[in-house]
Amino acid sequence: FTPVMSRFQPAYRDFVRAVRKAFGPDVATARMIVDGTKGIMRRAGLDEEAKIRELAAGKEFVQVGVVQAYWNEDTGTYRALVTEEHVQSGRVLDLRERPEPEEINAPLGETYKVPRS
Repeated sequence: FTPVMSRFQPAYRDFVRAVRKAFGPDVATARMIVDGTKGIMRRAGLDEEAKIRELAAGKEFVQVGVVQAYWNEDTGTYRALVTEEHVQSGRVLDLRERPEPEEINAPLGETYKVPRS
């Protein structure tokens, strides 16, 4: 017996890898995002294709919409860590204060589009 691999599994694996890469050593946050995404998709009762679309949108958001930063004691400012994905996207990184959740949330099943400047 050879199990049939769902198209969902590679999409889920890609999403988890993107989250782990984006959040690096912040394992707790990465776990919260992955577990939260699983829970939301389970409760929404999405079909396999909708789940794949949501995971692809989540992967893109994490790769391009999340910018890690650290505090630089010498300058008294944050230093952003720009990844290859940020550069390849061709999008301008907006490093202003984080928007409020109601400003960025899209209904489940709809893809959040990172604004292009």
